[in-house]
Amino acid sequence: MRQHPGRHGQVHHYRKAKHPRTAKLIEVDESDHLDEFVGHSRVGQELLGLSDGQLREMYDNATQFLEMQHCEGALHGFTLLCQLHPYIPDFWLGLGRARRLSGQPEQALSAFLMAETMDCHRADIYTAAVECYLELNDPKGAFRTLKRAHKHIEDVSVTSEQKRVLERELIRLDRLVETMLSVKQHH
Repeated sequence: MRQHPGRHGQVHHYRKAKHPRTAKLIEVDESDHLDEFVGHSRVGQELLGLSDGQLREMYDNATQFLEMQHCEGALHGFTLLCQLHPYIPDFWLGLGRARRLSGQPEQALSAFLMAETMDCHRADIYTAAVECYLELNDPKGAFRTLKRAHKHIEDVSVTSEQKRVLERELIRLDRLVETMLSVKQHH
């Protein structure tokens, strides 16, 4: 094993890798360094040699934890998935739902907004964000999210089915936000 100075004066220990995919991973001796390696693109997934099928299995497991309302398992599962492949909106949506379930609405909202940046045509993402804003007693934030959703519904790339789902959900959310705004004005 060799020592090599890393960033910020840290010393990383290197062992000879037997497989090219594990060469970079071997230099990570502590789990807190893992975030540096798995947080970009598909690097984490490729570094660990995980197939898309294995990611799907991990996603299914995290979703089961969420459905069983097992917060800790869902949080760990979706956090890992977001680190392994951060460009899949379903991973961020799941992380947001797990954070919301565990009583972390601000962090949940951040995850929902990440999902929105990756796929701005999904009604479930807007629904989750609006409901989170309402939980945080922020109808103005909910209203801004609705405006973005209305803007994206006019996008030509939206399929007719996506448009129908989004329109139905927007009508329901518009009413919910209007009700909350009117209640807030009366107090």
